[in-house]
Amino acid sequence: MEVLLKENQPVYCDFYKNLLVEELSLCEYPHLLHYGKCSVIGITTCGDSGLYSLKNIRMNCIDRQLQIPNGTTGIVLLDTLVSGKIPVNRYCEVFGEAVLYDTIDDEANILPKTSKDLMVELLALEATNSSDYLNSAYTELAKRYLPAIRVDSFNIIEQASELIECNLMLRCLKMDRRWRMNPKSENAS
Repeated sequence: MEVLLKENQPVYCDFYKNLLVEELSLCEYPHLLHYGKCSVIGITTCGDSGLYSLKNIRMNCIDRQLQIPNGTTGIVLLDTLVSGKIPVNRYCEVFGEAVLYDTIDDEANILPKTSKDLMVELLALEATNSSDYLNSAYTELAKRYLPAIRVDSFNIIEQASELIECNLMLRCLKMDRRWRMNPKSENAS
């Protein structure tokens, strides 16, 4: 696995970008996680450890073979700013910053790392170590860090899957518009 770190420098997203639970939870390498603010819709849960999470909602608007059942994947919710007020087993739109939950050092989650923090660490490792060492570092990071959202606020919503579908349609329209404005561009995303 070789990720070109210098070419993938994240830029902080200072608006609440609509993302899917799956986009965050299935990010293979933590240093490539969305960097900045996001808005994510899902089902809130609370595990035995008292850790909140936001689980995915099945989307009927996509091909049935590609649908992921409700609650199959999820992301950790760090509720330090809303202090335990997150409702459980409710459809919610969560607003916050995408961060990384440290599964080894719980104290580190008080001020969690971002993908940019990991990128800086990896750039330092890249400058002084072999590619084999770097590959093992990627693997260790993927085991240690889970995608999370440091919650700023949330809204309980009713028709969650419909709202997700509308967000996806808007995203498709934006992509189509960008492509029409510059059809020869390879980066029309």
